[in-house]
Amino acid sequence: MNDIKCVILDFDGTLTDPNKERAEFETRYRDALAGATSPAVVERWAAAARKVDEDPETNGLRVGGGQLTAPGDADVYIRCFGITQLLGMELGLAPSLDALMPLAAAAYAEAYGQMSETWSRAMFREETEAFLDRLRERGLPVWLVTNAESSGVKRRLSVLADERWSFMNLRGQAQKFWLAPPRVSSAAFDALPSEQVLPRSGRSVKLKRGPYFEALKAVWDAANVAPRDTLVVGDVYDLDLALPAALGACVHWIENHATRGAYHSALDALEGRGSSSKSLLNVLSQLGST
Repeated sequence: MNDIKCVILDFDGTLTDPNKERAEFETRYRDALAGATSPAVVERWAAAARKVDEDPETNGLRVGGGQLTAPGDADVYIRCFGITQLLGMELGLAPSLDALMPLAAAAYAEAYGQMSETWSRAMFREETEAFLDRLRERGLPVWLVTNAESSGVKRRLSVLADERWSFMNLRGQAQKFWLAPPRVSSAAFDALPSEQVLPRSGRSVKLKRGPYFEALKAVWDAANVAPRDTLVVGDVYDLDLALPAALGACVHWIENHATRGAYHSALDALEGRGSSSKSLLNVLSQLGST
């Protein structure tokens, strides 16, 4: 592991406990989508959900003309988007998968906002507060880079003591799922391969995520550090870790569900720059003696 000078954290599913919000978020999201489109969404939701659960590699979130950007079991948000895309085609909710994205994004924002208003400390991982306390003591620059809007994340963090989270910088709406070039051309981005083939599974992970690249570069520029000096922590390999790892960062995968062996193989292939655990506290050992 390199000498870490900056830490980038994902938020939902990394600092929070995904098992505690899954059912409520799915219900709120489904109802919001049905209200904006058709009551048939509620009637057919369970059947579409089974398809996603049975074959998440096929029925994940697809963008940019059908490219798989994350498997359907990556987290509760991606799962809901995958279900939406199946229902969208069945019910004719939109003329294409990409045209469904604004509907899905609006339902996500409504459900996320509603849950943020009633958020409690219990929704975080048991070790989150201790982890943040110890991370603050390290004195490293820490950034939260998340797909969620900053206002909702701040509302969720506000249930913690101010000193536990106010030391972190926040960048929301990172769009880690979106496959497109960055707005400003970059030699580092252009040099990336289009995808990474995961060892053992043969599944490919798309790497050309321009909006996420922009978010990472903004952090590195603000902190005046290089990718190799950074530890990126997240719970979804495809969204959170694949791109920064390809750019030279150290990465740590927080395992939330049944282990995907291919992810461990991918981390091993980083030759010391990749690690994983089920607890945030294990992240601290990756920071060396800083």
